[in-house]
Amino acid sequence: NRGVVVGPDPPVSVLVDATTDAELLVIGMISGAGAEIVLGSVTLDVTTGAHCPVIVVRGDRTASHTRSAPVLLGIESVEADAAAVTVAFDDAERHGTGILVVHVPAHSERFGDSAAAVREQLAPWTTQHPDVEVTVRIGQGNPGLAVLHESTTARHIVVGTRGRHAAVRAVLGSVSRFVLHHSLIPVTVVPRTLSAGRAAALAGDPHDRSQLW
Repeated sequence: NRGVVVGPDPPVSVLVDATTDAELLVIGMISGAGAEIVLGSVTLDVTTGAHCPVIVVRGDRTASHTRSAPVLLGIESVEADAAAVTVAFDDAERHGTGILVVHVPAHSERFGDSAAAVREQLAPWTTQHPDVEVTVRIGQGNPGLAVLHESTTARHIVVGTRGRHAAVRAVLGSVSRFVLHHSLIPVTVVPRTLSAGRAAALAGDPHDRSQLW
């Protein structure tokens, strides 16, 4: 419990520093569907620079969702996004819901083969969370659009982010940036530099966690 942190430094620096030993950072956005998240904004810079998962919650929650709706997990690959997978499974177990996994293959694998491969790679998590129902959907084209297309029936999106420097933040094709820009439901961005082991340690006992979203 860090309490309230007040300092003279720029807000991005203060918030990123505060995530060094934090479990989760929550950022509220007073915005609607058309709100712009520009390069250099506090939200974008914090989510790409944080040392822990960051959840962004819009002030205008017009999307229809229920507590029983699944977590939507957008992955490039299970290996690259292992920390995000851990966060998503923890959230689903804590809320007693399922997980909808959306994966857009980088190559032209057949959909059935890709879905089977993702399910096989998720085996360590499904074994640890046997009560979490998992649905895998394989998309095409723009991964961000694929995630947003499925988000109408979800209550929460979890995605990974690549890195923590300016060049990464400037990539216009960033899936996490695109999803943050357009999503009407809460989005948790998980740094890929966060190991799945630390993500699990931060998650702790899902039955003892308060409901943050």
